Amino acid sequence: MNYLVCIHGWNEDSSVFSALIKSLATEQYDRTHIMGMADFVSLDDTVTFDDLIAAMEHAWHTYGLPKSGKRVDVVTHSTGALVFRAWLNRYYAGRENPISHLLMLAPPNFGSHLAHQGRAFIGRVLKGFGHHRPFEVGANLLKGLELASSFTWDLAIEDCFSNNAPFNSENILTTILIGSTGYEGLAAAANEPGTDGTVPIACANLNPAMILIKQNIAGSLDYEVKKSNNEIAFGVIANVNHRSILGDADGFVYDIKLCIKALAIRSYEFHDWQHYLSRKTLSALAGSSNYQNIVTRVYNQFNTLVNDYHVDFGCGDSRGTNGCFYDAFVRSVHTFEENISFRAFKVDISYLKNQLAALDFNSEKVIDVSMAAFPSISASDANVGYSFCDSEHNNSLQLSMVQMKDLFIPATTLILDWQVTKKQKQNLFAIHKESKLVGSLV
Repeated sequence: MNYLVCIHGWNEDSSVFSALIKSLATEQYDRTHIMGMADFVSLDDTVTFDDLIAAMEHAWHTYGLPKSGKRVDVVTHSTGALVFRAWLNRYYAGRENPISHLLMLAPPNFGSHLAHQGRAFIGRVLKGFGHHRPFEVGANLLKGLELASSFTWDLAIEDCFSNNAPFNSENILTTILIGSTGYEGLAAAANEPGTDGTVPIACANLNPAMILIKQNIAGSLDYEVKKSNNEIAFGVIANVNHRSILGDADGFVYDIKLCIKALAIRSYEFHDWQHYLSRKTLSALAGSSNYQNIVTRVYNQFNTLVNDYHVDFGCGDSRGTNGCFYDAFVRSVHTFEENISFRAFKVDISYLKNQLAALDFNSEKVIDVSMAAFPSISASDANVGYSFCDSEHNNSLQLSMVQMKDLFIPATTLILDWQVTKKQKQNLFAIHKESKLVGSLV
């Protein structure tokens, strides 16, 4: 017997899946399942993701769900994806797990642009007038949902770049679907370009790349590019928002067969499924600006996080960058409120491609990423500090056009993990050799 477990999101309950379950039955979903409709508390300010993960494990055991055998399919909506991923990571990392198929609908895998909004905005605009707890918002959960949160960063490192990455055709057959349209009515106040109203499209995708950058003692940079060990089928659906992706009493505004296929796909079909959804994504995003999510963290050789820094992007040649490029390329920057070393940049890949098309391509043309951290060792009164990582000092991160095409991809996340060297001037600490004894010993 197979099981289908549905895990809802923030400010929801399991009833949001009623249209999906009804549609699956109507379309004669061909797998025999016992439905497990999860419910969890999301609006209690004292509840943390750790609490939900432990409670989910207890509920999984109490409900009698299998712990092995690939007999469970899971559908998540929104925050439910993070709850599920964190649970899987804690209890099944490096071990056999019971999950066969995973369908994530509109998951904030790298956060939401709404999570850091104030209680008034969330209580009235997102939860709606007349809600019985308008200003109890689940504060601890929203911290984890914030753009560039350390929670989503740590989870991504484990889920995407470890040897135990679970979301691939040999383990959990995983599909992510998200809409391309924002809300209407009062909730339209939450809309931003490149989102489904609640989640940036780029933040839903769980196929990130990461650049590990290390500044050596001489000041120059070494770097390594890592690609995610996951292989996820990712699709963007036109004319669907964060709520309508679940359907309603009138059914679905998109083809329910996408969900059915995601829950029934076989491993030998999976790569074709990925290509099919990629083509669907290109169609859904055609004619609009395409954005990428870039997440940064800066720390020094002592593994101490650096809070005061500036990352700059340029497009030009190795002798300098276009000073106007940053303002048009970077559309917004969000600093994680709880730990300001973590930052998220929303960048316009459409603008980048237009700039590159206007260049005369040759080996000197690069994407230039600079970083300046405070305090600067160059200051005359500084005893400790950092040297600049920029083109002026010939030690910025310079990526070729080939690398650019491989890393700056719409609807994805790029992680920059940057280690800088903190230097100390010689007069900070000195030991002197005395030439003779001072005074006499008695």
